[in-house]
Amino acid sequence: MGQSDFNQDASQNSTAYYEIRDGGVFLSDRVYTNGNVFLYCSGNCQVMPLSAQPGQSFDALFSLNDTVTYQQHTTFVGTETLTLAGKVFSNVCHLRLHSTMPAAPGIYTDADEWYAPGYGLIKATGSNTGMTVPTQQYNGDL
Repeated sequence: MGQSDFNQDASQNSTAYYEIRDGGVFLSDRVYTNGNVFLYCSGNCQVMPLSAQPGQSFDALFSLNDTVTYQQHTTFVGTETLTLAGKVFSNVCHLRLHSTMPAAPGIYTDADEWYAPGYGLIKATGSNTGMTVPTQQYNGDL
């Protein structure tokens, strides 16, 4: 399955491809709209086990363009109900991520992401090396 990411002007930025197999959700790669494959699996790319319990954490290792290792620590916060743009989303999966690049000490990303059944990512907040990234969320266009 694919999950598309969009820029602030609503143009598509990239699509992340996931597989559900072996009891978990795995990232296979991320392809940008220009066709470049930016991120692909290089080791344990399980984003989350299907049996995850609230508070449980897991780690994944990815490669960026064959040159940089990217580590992601994910915590399953739990399931929630969110109301965005007047729509109620039930059983929403809330993940908290901390990502680092060992080759670039001090560079990190912290994010919270919410995934709704049948919609995928509906909200994301976070910071990149301490700088706040604009919140992205469902606005009623789907």
